[in-house]
Formats: sequence, structure tokens, C-alpha cells
Amino acid sequence: MILESADNKFTPEAEDVWAVIPTSAKGTLINKVWCPSCFTATVMVDFNGYIENEDLVLHGRCAICGGSVARVIECG
Repeated sequence: MILESADNKFTPEAEDVWAVIPTSAKGTLINKVWCPSCFTATVMVDFNGYIENEDLVLHGRCAICGGSVARVIECG
């Protein structure tokens, strides 16, 4: 299970939200992301987090093709 690395960058607000999400849920959020290039579920790598419209957005790369993938976690 891939969760986080030292390379992941979060805004302070996003870091606060990410910190309260249980580890098991974080794994699901990162390990089951749809890749529009591969047309399949994949793992998000090299991801960053920020808040947009009161929601946490994780943006990273597909572990298979390296394409752009994202996950929006509704918070507001």
C-alpha cells in the first residue's frame, strides 16, 4: 500500500484536513484512482494536496502511465 512520501507537498490547510483522515481511508483514496489515459483504476503517486472550494484536492501521477490523476475529497 502506497500512502505518503517526503516528496508529497500539502498546503497548511490541506495538511490539517489530511491529518484527520484515518490511515486506512487514505490508502483507499490513493490506491483507487481512475486514470483517464489508462481507462482503469490505478495508484496515485507523487501527489500534492490543496484546498479548493472547501474541498481537499489530491493531484498526482498515475503509477502505470505517469499521466495526471486527481481525487476530490468533499469537506465543505
